[in-house]
Amino acid sequence: MILKGGQKRYCADIKDHINTIDFKINDDLGLDNNSIYGIIESFNLELFIESFPGRGGISGFSTIIWWGSVLNDILGKNNNEILEIAGIFNLGIAFFDSIIDDFPEKEKKTLACIAIEIIDSPEIVSTDFVSKYEVSKEVLLLSDIINRVLSYLRIKYSQRQHRFLLSMLKIMLSSEIGTYSNMHIAKQFPILFIGALNPNYYCNTNHRLLFRYLGELINYWDDWKDIKSDMFNLSPNLYLNKNQANKKTSIINGFYYSLGIKNVNQIASNLILNKIYDITKVARQLKPEIYNNTITFLNYLFLDNPIDF
Repeated sequence: MILKGGQKRYCADIKDHINTIDFKINDDLGLDNNSIYGIIESFNLELFIESFPGRGGISGFSTIIWWGSVLNDILGKNNNEILEIAGIFNLGIAFFDSIIDDFPEKEKKTLACIAIEIIDSPEIVSTDFVSKYEVSKEVLLLSDIINRVLSYLRIKYSQRQHRFLLSMLKIMLSSEIGTYSNMHIAKQFPILFIGALNPNYYCNTNHRLLFRYLGELINYWDDWKDIKSDMFNLSPNLYLNKNQANKKTSIINGFYYSLGIKNVNQIASNLILNKIYDITKVARQLKPEIYNNTITFLNYLFLDNPIDF
């Protein structure tokens, strides 16, 4: 995470606010190191360090897996297997983003074609769509990750929950490749999906509301950190013109952003602070365990997090 200038000043306000929230920290949230490295070995991730240089190598892969498991653990621990699937899914989303953002056009198009086939498949019985294409080892890895998640969904969830999770997955993929009207779903829905992997998600409407707010918070936070790179990469960003379809629009955004950078930082920090208030308010209505887990997550995210979510 790299914050600059005014961002640092406004981020200090967010940290100060979180420091005032009373809670009991849960140091056991998420997977332990042995479980995380078991996942790394099962996918031979040491072979993909150079493939995804922006993800921090094995340490970065481990952090991404851990974040997914921590999010899933907020609603209460069930078993290690669910936490592992949540971590694997979070890693898959990160790799998907990297391929779409950083890989050659051929790889992007192949991944988009595979994603469309998954979206159009009624039940997604398997993801053996890669056999139709000449794919790189990175796309093959992503296919293996999706297969692992889908296999778990088929076996462990009721038919209704299975359909619900598949529909969320399809919407996420549509948003990732730009075929869904709301491009910000790509940042919010992974959080909802990870929450919905926990059986407790379905027990209480406030559980679902909590994860909706967490998804919005991550979107506000992520777009604020990435505002400059998104501006010049023509990527969707809440704080920029919604139509970033061409370079001219990006230049205009850059001009207005440079004039109003203080206002942008203030707007972003206010949105984040208000969302933290919403999250805290909902969490207080839930079991003490869930409340403490939620505030622990916020502490990890804003106070103790050395690496991007």
